[in-house]
Amino acid sequence: MSPRACLLVIGVLCASALALPAQTVTLTTTGASTQMANPTLADYAAGSMVQATPIGYTLRLNSGRAGCTYTVLVGVRASTSILGGSKPVSDLQWATTGGYTAMTTTNATVATHTLRTTSTTASGNITLKILLNWTDTATSYAGTGLRFQVSGTASGSGC
Repeated sequence: MSPRACLLVIGVLCASALALPAQTVTLTTTGASTQMANPTLADYAAGSMVQATPIGYTLRLNSGRAGCTYTVLVGVRASTSILGGSKPVSDLQWATTGGYTAMTTTNATVATHTLRTTSTTASGNITLKILLNWTDTATSYAGTGLRFQVSGTASGSGC
């Protein structure tokens, strides 16, 4: 019996700007529409497949007060609880470094960045992995999108 091909398409549905007192931060992403390759027999035997190209993001402090430090959190979540068929979104996992975390429909903090001066940038990557099971029946999983969100705080004199 040969395993069914599984194709995962992830789209970035939301990139947002954060407005703290007297400053703005812009979040941009690369790899916004991501398609994973069809898994091989070895991927099914391993129980998972890792996306070859990570999704990149960049934060840019557009404006801000001198002497302020802006702590910005980058979050990610899935737009739906099902990847397609009956495959739960928790079978899609993400990581920046180290171990993978199951995707959920609530925001999970991916990274925290400190921005201090106008035009300061910070960036990172998110790698995706999909868990595979011999009983997966859908030929593709395209039923979800990723939503990115930024939030943060300002600290320092006069912030």
